[in-house]
Amino acid sequence: MRTLIFSLAAAALFSAPAIAQDEAAASPAQLPPDAEEAVVEYGGPEPLTVRSGDSGVEFSVEIADEPRSRSRGMMYRDAVGENEGMLFLYGSPRVVSIWMKNTQIPLDVIYIKSDGVIAKIVRQAVPFSLQSLSSETPVQGILEIGGGQAEALGIQTGDVVEHAAFGTAQQPAPANDNDVSADDADSEEPATDAAQ
Repeated sequence: MRTLIFSLAAAALFSAPAIAQDEAAASPAQLPPDAEEAVVEYGGPEPLTVRSGDSGVEFSVEIADEPRSRSRGMMYRDAVGENEGMLFLYGSPRVVSIWMKNTQIPLDVIYIKSDGVIAKIVRQAVPFSLQSLSSETPVQGILEIGGGQAEALGIQTGDVVEHAAFGTAQQPAPANDNDVSADDADSEEPATDAAQ
């Protein structure tokens, strides 16, 4: 009887770590980023402006700057708000490719060179497609917005993306207490993110 109790106690002791490991492996934070239940953290939201000549379009973007967040991207989302998006950032310029695996909505994919200039736009990328969509040239970032927004807003290659990651963020004009109120100063220059 003692042997049976000892054997059962030993079995329970040695199997407990295996059960704990199985539970940890199933944790949403540990799942691969393309698993629907995976937990993936993004930075932001941050302001970003796409400028064409004197006019600009402002966006609020989530930041995907880690391998896990870049791998997940906008998978499993059923909508992206107007003037919202996701900015994928890479440590140095490189040729990058994306696909639309597990992405339920059409997206405009905007490839951005290290100086903030738009190098290429893929319009209305097809949901769930496994086709590789290459930048074809070294880029430092990708902006994904709702499918059709680039055309509707007049965004095209050669436009400039203003964001601190590209060194193109516009700084707010300093307020002059004698001539202009702080509200007036903000209306002359768009507010941008200076924290990086």
